Amino acid sequence: MSFPQSGWFGLFPVIPGCGGHPQGQIRDKCCGLVPPGHPSQRSRRSRPPWKIQPLCLPPTLPLCRRRGRRKDEQDGSAEDDAEGPSTTPEDTPLPRPKRRPYRAKADRGLPPDEELVKLATAYLERQLKHWPKLVEAGLLSGPTDSVLADMVADFKLRHRTGKADVESVRPFLKICPRLGGGYSRYSCDNSSPTSALDQMVNELDRARRDECFIPWAYVLCDYSVTGLDASRQGYSSYKAILAHEHHFIGTTYIDDFTRASRDEIEWWRLAALSKRLNKRLIGASDHFDLSDPNSDLLITMFGLVSRLFIKGLREKSKRGMRGAARRGTCLGKLSLGFTRRIHRDASGNIVRRPDGRPRHEPCIDPVTREYRLMAYELYVKNNWSPHKIVRRFNELKVDGSDRWSVLAIKQLLWSPAPIGVFTWNQTRREYDHESGKWVKVRNPRLEWEVFFDPNLAIVPLDLWRAARRNLAEARRKSSLTGRRKSRNQRCATTLFSGTLICEYCGNELTLCRSKVKYKQMFCLNGPTGACGCRLSPPVRF
Repeated sequence: MSFPQSGWFGLFPVIPGCGGHPQGQIRDKCCGLVPPGHPSQRSRRSRPPWKIQPLCLPPTLPLCRRRGRRKDEQDGSAEDDAEGPSTTPEDTPLPRPKRRPYRAKADRGLPPDEELVKLATAYLERQLKHWPKLVEAGLLSGPTDSVLADMVADFKLRHRTGKADVESVRPFLKICPRLGGGYSRYSCDNSSPTSALDQMVNELDRARRDECFIPWAYVLCDYSVTGLDASRQGYSSYKAILAHEHHFIGTTYIDDFTRASRDEIEWWRLAALSKRLNKRLIGASDHFDLSDPNSDLLITMFGLVSRLFIKGLREKSKRGMRGAARRGTCLGKLSLGFTRRIHRDASGNIVRRPDGRPRHEPCIDPVTREYRLMAYELYVKNNWSPHKIVRRFNELKVDGSDRWSVLAIKQLLWSPAPIGVFTWNQTRREYDHESGKWVKVRNPRLEWEVFFDPNLAIVPLDLWRAARRNLAEARRKSSLTGRRKSRNQRCATTLFSGTLICEYCGNELTLCRSKVKYKQMFCLNGPTGACGCRLSPPVRF
């Protein structure tokens, strides 16, 4: 059976090549079906192993030669003026990127110690220049190793707990009766960490012009955290210190109003909090002043401009990602069993980005492909449960991680990526202003972009279908399918809360007697016999 090179394949549009997925979206989630005859139906023995063929050249033959110029015989140095087609039949796959280590919620937005040392050094150098009286009084010292180590430890504790030492700030009131606080933030990993440092310098300069001193205890930052998230740790810690009745922050300094937030609703909340506490709010670069009578109009204008900026940036990013997926290049991190390699055009030339870096395309990872296939064999042929597979993956530290979960294994088994089918733009994230949370919304199928590449098949089609049937059957048999989580499941009060289900009516067993020694759980339908329930005596444990 031949596959269409373009058009529609089942319920999904087929585009030649293989695409990726946007950052923050799971690449593997796809509901597409593959008809019989797919190359992945071949057995593991009949399928030739994926090998990397090394390039064998004589030692005297250079890999590249200059066009129009000879290689220097004396020093042996030669650089390409123009890059020609490569004779390499297949580029070596790049190693998979290392997984990020788990970070606690309190550490979100916390920079590494090296960046904190730079931040503390810049703070001391600027404040020593601005406040010589504090230096004479011995309240400020030079950036020595011991001083910087104490400042880094104090910043990390303040960032995580939202608490600052009041006694460390009180001595400054004798010389500087006006004290303020500063908050800095930058959004993306691709941004330079010096952005937060430059913002802090602008805040210190503006505070000096206002004869207001900013102690180190009132300096907070968020590194690589979006401004659309109002629950970021550094921002929440600063607001907690600002609202504390025993602290002495009279003015809050930010570089510009967008550094505080990208959400206009959060701007109004911050402005309302500052007004209620009778605190000033100053923008160092945009000259915003909350005490200005027209500040409410400025907040409205800033919100409109910021919303237009975010919307335009999203549309540009989405357009670029759609084009990259259509061209078959990588978008985001690939799932287990896949990695990247250099993307070449039809002539064999390396396709480069505007900044000169090479573009990449997906390929099979020779290191982790066997683990992806092993998960299917253990689940289908050996009848292992996802919990048992998780324990095995964590023991082997697959992909360099021991934090595999049951949900991750189920997603790997359900995903059609191992048979060469990929999808992009299946879901999107939207902010729910009523609940104050980001929710995932499913896009219409016409907006999906599904890509099929038979060369990227890892698992035989029959094995993949069997795993998917087993997952669907387990979901249908589960008594929790389609049920909303109860209060006990969200916040358990006992060891068995939210885990015991009545065999007769499928209702959750709840606590009916809360004695310390003899606790009892029962079904609400049991005493009355409703819904055919015959579990009348409570269960003692």
